[in-house]
Amino acid sequence: MKVIERPEAKSARDKARALESTMRDMPQVDIPIRHYFAPGIYAREMTMPRDSIVVGKLHKHRCMHTISKGHVFVHTDDGVIEMKAPHTFVSERGAKRVIVAVEETVWTMYHPTDETDVDTIESIFIAKDEAEYLAYIETLKIGA
Repeated sequence: MKVIERPEAKSARDKARALESTMRDMPQVDIPIRHYFAPGIYAREMTMPRDSIVVGKLHKHRCMHTISKGHVFVHTDDGVIEMKAPHTFVSERGAKRVIVAVEETVWTMYHPTDETDVDTIESIFIAKDEAEYLAYIETLKIGA
């Protein structure tokens, strides 16, 4: 993993949201998603085509990721990071990234759950927007 550039003052999440808003009206690329379930774990695997730009979802929890095939550049709060398969890492809560696939890339995220309904899993692990994420973070402070 190599940091290519340092970000300016805006967070990676802010930049990802701005890009996502701009890209909404552009032609969209089909990103196949496959779902895998085992006792206590859910895996969500996506295949990004070469030269695609993907804006990820806003994660409420830490999450493990594996890039099993491919080569990407990822914009994070630490800067733009180059990742090549095989690569496994853990992201922190609040992560929302911009990913540029240099070549076709298979990226899998793992979430600890026995739930098997994908919509329910998304409601547990993904915030639909910044307001929902901030409200979720407030609930953590109340319990602290």
